[in-house]
Amino acid sequence: MLEEIITNTKTYKFGTANLNFTLCLAKEIDDKGNEKGDCFVVESLRDEDCFSKSKTAFTVTHIFSKSNDVKKYTDILYMDSSTSLDDLPEAILEMLSDELKHR
Repeated sequence: MLEEIITNTKTYKFGTANLNFTLCLAKEIDDKGNEKGDCFVVESLRDEDCFSKSKTAFTVTHIFSKSNDVKKYTDILYMDSSTSLDDLPEAILEMLSDELKHR
């Protein structure tokens, strides 16, 4: 994950990248310059080195999911093989369901 990707035309809040391309995300803006909502949308697909254009780069070690009607995450979609749930900060662990934490 990349944060604050600065290009010649725009700064994107964050992006997700592999070594080949980057999806750049930002808040959707209406024609008056106001944010349309709380969601981030993909605004650019870049076939270039966005690592050097970003303020910070983070390695994704875990990806969780949940249904919209529940408060805590219930499923692990991805976990780096070199990590475990024990590696997560307490603030993240509090966002996981008890069932998920005890798998």
